[in-house]
Amino acid sequence: MRPTIAALVTALLAAPVAAQEGGVVSGRVTAALDSTAVVGAEVLVPALARSVRTDSAGGFRLVGLPAGTHRLVVRRLGFLPSGLDVALAAGDSARRDVALRGLPQRLPGVAVVDRVTLRRLERFEERRAMGQGHFLGPEEMEREQHLPFSALLRKRIPGFRLILSPRTGRAYAAASRGPATGDLPPADPFDPRSPRACWAQIYVDGVRVYSHAPNTPAMPAPELDSFTTRDIIAIEAYTAANVPPEYGGPTARCGTLVLWTGAR
Repeated sequence: MRPTIAALVTALLAAPVAAQEGGVVSGRVTAALDSTAVVGAEVLVPALARSVRTDSAGGFRLVGLPAGTHRLVVRRLGFLPSGLDVALAAGDSARRDVALRGLPQRLPGVAVVDRVTLRRLERFEERRAMGQGHFLGPEEMEREQHLPFSALLRKRIPGFRLILSPRTGRAYAAASRGPATGDLPPADPFDPRSPRACWAQIYVDGVRVYSHAPNTPAMPAPELDSFTTRDIIAIEAYTAANVPPEYGGPTARCGTLVLWTGAR
């Protein structure tokens, strides 16, 4: 049967619409605990600054995505964010269902988690979902709480190296890759034999406790085992190449360690 003129016109009109829609990712967001719909969750593609909200059934649909691999981040207040990669060919469609885990109400070593700590963990999980850096969450920290912090860094956190003071034996964290010459500060400015290196900047509960900017007076670098592993509930570690904006700047050239504790 030969196509009618009306059918040809319909097909011609539909083709540009499909081309404009581009790649499509759709799916449903549910709670991992009971598989109920998560309403109002944000599903975003950070690299494209594109986002949608889930509907009353937990459904979402992102359209107009270019060909390539896209990082999707799904988040909702009260849940741990989730990240996933979706590969699309030109004009392709993909379905991805996501189950969000609720924020924990109790953590190892902390009797009751307060609102401040919950918010810290939300931001931690949001950055982990972005797929940059290296992260140890509460479950990983519970398994490693018997280790000194220097041993934990050597075992679980890539991108950094331990340097020991030849006089005191104290351990410090330096970038595995970074400036090898130039303005390298000593770990202890008051010790003439103190090693010099590109020391990592360190944050504790969002407050920067150590950093060194080029051509500025050196401060003593924190000795790693002054931190108690059992008091830390989460760690973020970034090299200079993947540090997020909130921890960036000239002091991030040697990498960044972000430690979160259960303290209020």
